[in-house]
Amino acid sequence: MDFKKLNEQLNKFLEGDVVSFMDYKRNKIAQRRKERNAEFEKEFGDEIEKELNKFIMVEIEKVKVLACEGPIKNPHFEPGEEFSYENFQEDLWARDYMNQIMEKYDKCDIELYLSTNTEKQTFRMRCTIGGGKEECDIYQQLEMRLKGDKEVVIKNDPVKYNENYYKQLVKEYGIEAPVKEDPLNEPYVKDYSNNGTKTPQEVEVGDILYKVGGYSMTYYDYYKVIDKKKASIKLQNIGVKNISGDGWSGKCIPANNPEKDQYVDGKLFRIGYKYGKDVVCSVNGHSCYYWDGKPDSFDRND
Repeated sequence: MDFKKLNEQLNKFLEGDVVSFMDYKRNKIAQRRKERNAEFEKEFGDEIEKELNKFIMVEIEKVKVLACEGPIKNPHFEPGEEFSYENFQEDLWARDYMNQIMEKYDKCDIELYLSTNTEKQTFRMRCTIGGGKEECDIYQQLEMRLKGDKEVVIKNDPVKYNENYYKQLVKEYGIEAPVKEDPLNEPYVKDYSNNGTKTPQEVEVGDILYKVGGYSMTYYDYYKVIDKKKASIKLQNIGVKNISGDGWSGKCIPANNPEKDQYVDGKLFRIGYKYGKDVVCSVNGHSCYYWDGKPDSFDRND
């Protein structure tokens, strides 16, 4: 025992410069630890630095919402709001699960505030809510996007996907899948079998037209007449439903599922076409004919 230093410590204690005798012991231990660390750093510092340079250590400090598209509810992400990674990921997956049930899609642009080995930085990404858990898995996307020559180590633990919890939320919010009518029903409400005898001028609102395209392939587009003027009509693209085959070839009918179409939306099409008496109108250079109510054969094998 170093009585000289102990005596000095005692004098300091009596003079009120230290809190207790334990200060001496603590300081001594701290000094020894510092000396050992310095020796270790001197001997192995370069090797440690070399190993650390093989990794990118990343910590997600927080998540900031930049912009949202779509009817996001329960939870509601407001632009400018900030969340911890854990809370935001849990809410994001819950919203994604609900949107899948309702068949809705939202988009959420976020900014991650990251702390890495040497600096702080931000990282932007877009999450598609309703497209499945992988499309809004922040941890997975960040790991893939940062991966390069160095191995990425994310300090935050991945949030677990808790499907039972999301199912419970669906029940609590009373969310139900949309009721779908069989698309086979609506086209056949009307009898289209006599359309082959109608002239283009006899076209009516509710009639379904088709056009066929392809050079080495055969594919169909279906349109419903939604308005008629004196010498022109308005159409709506109602989509295609395959009722047989493997998706490459088979039979198809109108789907009665309105789709946006830049070639028909809001446009008027002149009735009749100079290249054939059976042509009702022309859409984007393709002749449109009356649909006869029977499935059509398609072939997408080139």
